[in-house]
Amino acid sequence: NGTTSNVNFVGSGTVTVTRTNASTITIAGAGSLENETTGITNTAASIVDSFSTTTYRIAEYTYHVKTTTGTAYYATGKILIVHDGTSTYQTQYGMLSTNVNDDLATFTSNISTGSVRLLAQGTNANVTVKLVGTNYSTV
Repeated sequence: NGTTSNVNFVGSGTVTVTRTNASTITIAGAGSLENETTGITNTAASIVDSFSTTTYRIAEYTYHVKTTTGTAYYATGKILIVHDGTSTYQTQYGMLSTNVNDDLATFTSNISTGSVRLLAQGTNANVTVKLVGTNYSTV
């Protein structure tokens, strides 16, 4: 009895969409949708996510970082981004790392060719960044 315009899933993972009766659709994920970027270095920032400035205004990320060479270290935290069409505004919080005083990656954001970009640069030579449970929103 209802309609929907679009349902978008960003990232990768297993998602099941089930129509349980005439008016109920259930969307379930096996774990969180994830986006993983490997080979991030300490010499240049890498794009780990992007979204259209015309589609979304706000993004919320939970991130996990691990070193992939040398001693194994792990870090986690949250990032919020909002944009005004010209500039991005970002805060990072809840950081926790197994390497004292080192979050393993520095995150920045910007707008380039109509997209908001989340970038990461390793504080060590080679790290992996995984984004889980990313949420996008309009205002």
